Formats: sequence, C-alpha cells, structure tokens
Amino acid sequence: MIGIWLKRWGRSPEEISQKVQALGLIRTGQLISRLLGKSPPQAREVAPWLQNILEAAMEVMCAYDEGMADVAECGALEAACGFTTGMPHSTQEEFQSLLAVLEVAPYVFGPRRKRFTELSSRDREVHLQGWERSMLAPRRGAFGALKSVVMMGYWTRPEAFSSIGYSVASNPGVPEPQQSQWKAREEGHNVD
Repeated sequence: MIGIWLKRWGRSPEEISQKVQALGLIRTGQLISRLLGKSPPQAREVAPWLQNILEAAMEVMCAYDEGMADVAECGALEAACGFTTGMPHSTQEEFQSLLAVLEVAPYVFGPRRKRFTELSSRDREVHLQGWERSMLAPRRGAFGALKSVVMMGYWTRPEAFSSIGYSVASNPGVPEPQQSQWKAREEGHNVD
C-alpha cells in the first residue's frame, strides 16, 4: 500500500530514504553546533570550527611518505573548502553536518571520550578506519564523501602532484598557454 502511494507521488522508497537520511544528518549537525556553541553548518562558507575538523581529517588521510606535500603548507584545506562551496547548497549543508558529526563521534561512541580534533593522529586514523570499514552503509558513505573532498583538496595542489614527479607544465595534453601558467606556479610564482 505504501509502495503504491510512493509511486503515485513519484518517489521510490530509496529516494525517500535518502532524503530522510540527509535531513537527519543536517538536523544532527545543527544540534551538535548548538550544543558546542558553534555556528551551524550552512551553504556558501565553511565555518572555521568545521575547517579545523576537516584539516584534522586531511592530516590523517594525506599522511603519505616523507617528501610529500604537507596539508597545511600546500593549501589543501583552502582547496577542499573551495571545492565544497561549489556544491549544491543542500550538499554543502550535508557535508558540513558530516564534519560536525565526525567531531563528536569518538566522544559519543568511544572508545576514546574525546572530540575528533582532540585525538592523537593514530587515534584519528583508527576512528576513520572504523568509518571506512563499517558494516553500516551510511557510515561508509559518509567516509566516502569525506575522502572525496579530502582527496580533491590535496591532489589538486601543484605541491602535491609535483612531489610524485607529475608536472602539468610538461604534460603534452595540456594546451600551451596553460602549460606556461602551470610552469610559473610550479616554480613558486603566484599566478591567478
């Protein structure tokens, strides 16, 4: 009976479930923000406290071998925040709400009774691995969303891909004017 009603309404049960989950995530993010006395997740700008959470996750997820670009030094956080502001407004709120949930998840669910940003690097890594390997599909999906933003922020920085020997300036598939711009960037010149 409910399935027939949903089909008449033009929505599948999966679509309704996704919308309910997204709304629940946003409301949870707003509640966490209020409890912490912070500004709530919103579209257009990532609040500084949420940027701190994202940076803490990035430091763990982008902790590669020595010689790789440092998250803070290469501007990966700014790139990731810029990437999120290009998302649809509802997706921006969902992602920022995800960051709020990530901040309190270790405190609420343990085993460490600290916020994510207060954990050691190793404990953050273990916590994120728990999300990645979770039996709960929404938790794995949340990790996937976080990982996508983190990797977009990190691997779009010239300092990151130059540390693995890749150069846009010497890529024959890049048009000549853009090669010159990238060469200047790779040499440390500020080109906008």
